[in-house]
Amino acid sequence: MQHYDLLLVFSADGDLLPAVQSAQEHGAKIGMIVSRQQPARILKNKVDFLVPLEMILNKIPGEDLLVRRNINHHNQRERLA
Repeated sequence: MQHYDLLLVFSADGDLLPAVQSAQEHGAKIGMIVSRQQPARILKNKVDFLVPLEMILNKIPGEDLLVRRNINHHNQRERLA
């Protein structure tokens, strides 16, 4: 594995746990950027620091954001106005 000092995870997917652990074993610090509404307990307990997504959303231009909504039990993406 190539050496990285810092890796940021933009996901709450517990399937990333082995990758997070491997990177930490190689000396990387892991940050997780995730919504406060995401449970993600497994990853939240393993990463070195958390950044709530809500803290950085206002720094991202609206035209670059996609919002995901459950409509009729199907995930659909809409571009924010």
